Amino acid sequence: MSAKKFSISQIPMDDKKTFDMLGEMKTVGVFQFESAGMRDIMGKLKPDQFEDLIAINALYRPGPMDDIPKYIARKLGQEPITYFHPLLEPILEPTYGVMVYQEQVMRIAQDLAGYTLGAADLLRRAMGKKIKSEMDTQRNLFVQGCVENRVNNQPVNENVANQIFDAMAKFAGYGFNKSHSAPYALLAYQTAYLKANYTAEFFASLMTHDAHNQDKLAVYFEEMKNMGINLLPPCVNHSKTGFAVEEGAVRFGLSGIKNVGAGVCDAIVANQPFTSLTDFFTRINHTAFNKRQAEFLVQAGVFDIFEKNRHAIYVSLESLLKLGQKPSKQKLLFQKTQNFLQLENVKTWHLLDQLNREKESIGFYLSQHPLDPYRFFIEYHSLEKFKEDTHCFVGMIRQKTERISKNGNKFAYINIATLTNNFEILMFADQLNAFQKVCNVDEVVYLECFEKTGNQGDKKLIVKYMARLEDKLQAYPIRLTVDFEKDNNLILALRSCPQSGKQTIQLIGRHHGQTLNLEVRNIDLDLHTRTLLYSALVRNPS
Repeated sequence: MSAKKFSISQIPMDDKKTFDMLGEMKTVGVFQFESAGMRDIMGKLKPDQFEDLIAINALYRPGPMDDIPKYIARKLGQEPITYFHPLLEPILEPTYGVMVYQEQVMRIAQDLAGYTLGAADLLRRAMGKKIKSEMDTQRNLFVQGCVENRVNNQPVNENVANQIFDAMAKFAGYGFNKSHSAPYALLAYQTAYLKANYTAEFFASLMTHDAHNQDKLAVYFEEMKNMGINLLPPCVNHSKTGFAVEEGAVRFGLSGIKNVGAGVCDAIVANQPFTSLTDFFTRINHTAFNKRQAEFLVQAGVFDIFEKNRHAIYVSLESLLKLGQKPSKQKLLFQKTQNFLQLENVKTWHLLDQLNREKESIGFYLSQHPLDPYRFFIEYHSLEKFKEDTHCFVGMIRQKTERISKNGNKFAYINIATLTNNFEILMFADQLNAFQKVCNVDEVVYLECFEKTGNQGDKKLIVKYMARLEDKLQAYPIRLTVDFEKDNNLILALRSCPQSGKQTIQLIGRHHGQTLNLEVRNIDLDLHTRTLLYSALVRNPS
């Protein structure tokens, strides 16, 4: 349906795209279904009808949660659907023989034991309170009613009646009613439908709502990448105050930049477009605009459209900010004469420094990932795959939290960012001591871990070896054949790289027409050369 005619109350309730998305566990931002536990259930259940969402909403709570595996197995045909008694089939058939709703408990009491609706509600309450004297009374009434069964004239065996009562009592203590679960499921489905069918608009709205929560923005960014939606960087000429859809992508909103107030964001948008840095700083004279806010705008990259060297803008801010303080006539003259302010002559920030400043401003790495310089190395050596019992990968240490065990031994939880994921690893005392010089925040490391199953069935990655990647690269000499014509840029870069007393490039073969066989070690190679090298390696392995 078109955006103009769109009505959330008229969306189809059997949208395959929506159910496929839920089954793929892409539930970040979806009401009720975005927790890790719910994502896992969605992946196993593969819901294909609205009734499944109602049921899982009711089951995902203490008590009934134990029956989720049974519900999934029966829905998928992996386990036969059975009933204590044939009279239960019409009551429990929609939920594959599993008690899911309080209404089902009440109807069982009515159909099998002859309870009135009011008496069935009293039974439900008694089960919820779990008062033994009341439960004993209700058990006697239920079993007697089942044995006599004056409603359907189908007596229930006393032993079976007791089994049914036990099952009801276990469930009803925490059971959810369907009339409550259905509206929750409806909101969840509507949210999922919007995400599946209006993905860019959904994320723009979601990120605008959580603009000041950088942790959530980082999670949304990862989900956007999973769903093929680009997040465009913040820009002084293109960004709005909130996040906005731009040609199928989402443009980062100025309100998502740390320490920049809403008033300043609105003032920037109101004065767009700007023609230069001097034009911006001359015309933005919002009373709340100060150096700290300008610094975070620079670090976020909003001025990249005018100047790529963020460091030069950063150290020139005092001069730039003075432009806004000039009297009106001087400002007008400054603009008319296009008297551009000369920025300080400084080198660009080191890549990691620039990316960390960007992350500080917007909450995550957007323009580039710190591991991008090593991308070809990682992909060529397949370092993010299991090799026998060892998981080898390259990652950057984002956070390190040390703890003391009950036995008095030190251990640490370490948050690692790889090219594709963020996750936690565990490091025990021996490894902490052995690799203490390497295990630092922002260090890019080569890791070897083994997987261990915890007491709760959860799997943990345990560190057994860690090294600085730059040191480890020395152990990976690269042999390749280069072509004088196709790889000219690489040859020029290799010739100019420093040797630092070590043999970086070694001829291991003869000239064969236009080609040369080389062995190259990664010592002293800059990002540009290393990228060219691995590009050539992928293209021309020796």
